[in-house]
Amino acid sequence: MKRNKIVIAAVMLALMLTIGAGASMGRGGFERGFRPPGPFGPPMMRCIEQITLAAETRTAIDALVHANREAMKENFESARTLMDSYLKVLTTSPLDETALASAKQALLAQRQAEMESHFELDRAIVKLLTADELSALSTCLSSNTKPAGTTSTVSADQ
Repeated sequence: MKRNKIVIAAVMLALMLTIGAGASMGRGGFERGFRPPGPFGPPMMRCIEQITLAAETRTAIDALVHANREAMKENFESARTLMDSYLKVLTTSPLDETALASAKQALLAQRQAEMESHFELDRAIVKLLTADELSALSTCLSSNTKPAGTTSTVSADQ
C-alpha cells in the first residue's frame, strides 16, 4: 500500500513537471502573438504585457524572455532525464533507499536551478524599467494577486 502511494506520487510529480514545462514552451513565452487569450503565466509576465512600456524596453524584455525560454528547453530535457532515473530507481525491486534519495536530491536541485533562473529573469526585467514603468508594474501586481475568474465565498460578516 505504501509503495503504491509512492508510485502514484512519483507519477503525479512527473506529470506536473511535463505538463508545466510543455505548457510554458507551447505558449511561446509572453511574446506578443504567441499567447492564448486569458490570464496565463506568472503574474509578473501578465502585468508586463498589460503595462505601457517604451518600445526599446519591450524589445529588450522580449530578448530576455526568449533567451530564458531557450534555457528552459534545455532544463526540461535534463529534468526529463532525472525523472526517468528517479522512476527507474523507484520501481526497481528491492528498493534502494540511498539511490532513491540521490535521485530525489537531483530532481530537487534541478527545480531549484529552474526557480533561480526565473528569479534572475524577473530581476533583469525590473532593472530595465523606468521609475514610472516600475510603478505601473507594482500597481498591476498588487491588483492581480487573485487568479482571474475566482470569487470569494466568505463575506466580511462571517
